Amino acid sequence: MNFFAAMADSIRQSLTPCILCHSPSQYGLCQACQNHIANTQAPRCHCCGNLLTQAVQSSEPLCGDCLKDTPAFDATITVTDFVPPVDQMVHMLKFQHRLAAAPVMGRLLYQAMTDRHIQPNLLTAVPLSRERLAERGFNQSHEIARTLGRLLKTAPQRSLLHRVRDTERQSDIALQARKKNVHQAFAVSDEGKALVKGRHIAVVDDVMTTGSTLDEVAKVLKQAGAAQVTNLVFARTPKHLTGNTYV
Repeated sequence: MNFFAAMADSIRQSLTPCILCHSPSQYGLCQACQNHIANTQAPRCHCCGNLLTQAVQSSEPLCGDCLKDTPAFDATITVTDFVPPVDQMVHMLKFQHRLAAAPVMGRLLYQAMTDRHIQPNLLTAVPLSRERLAERGFNQSHEIARTLGRLLKTAPQRSLLHRVRDTERQSDIALQARKKNVHQAFAVSDEGKALVKGRHIAVVDDVMTTGSTLDEVAKVLKQAGAAQVTNLVFARTPKHLTGNTYV
């Protein structure tokens, strides 16, 4: 085998199948699928991440819901909407235990962050309840945060937040009941209180639907002294599927 053939063979061996279409890819997602996922050029609300229905001039545009009833978080970075085939990636991770999907999501989120020039001081993930963690065996949001942490060169703070009570699965209850379901469900740990004061905190989650969970998390972080809270979510459920933006 000559030098060039050996190089080509080495490159082929270093490629991994795309998690969606199984064609060769370098990081688990081929360029065609990546382009398909992140092809939305329409502007999004700076605060909640929902797509806006009309062109805007502001660099930090806000939707009508966020203007009327501002959530506790300050911004939301998202890669794409939670629609096919994106939902497949999330289901692979959460319900099929295919942890290889998490680094793919993390890399795409990192790119979205750099496009928005977001530079948080601390990185954390929405915590699962002990029961849910034992049932699943891992926290999918923390798995995504691990890749982000490597790329940002800042380790996710696993002990920053914790759940103080178990809640029903948000996906199992009516949209209108989700805010009540997570009310006072989170707290900042004692060691976390010293870390968050005056800092910009980035909170990672896989999917943002109504935003109730992330709003509650942002509230406790702000109460603990955080200066700014940015959501880092892989996918955002389109507003027409959620009703109100984050309630």
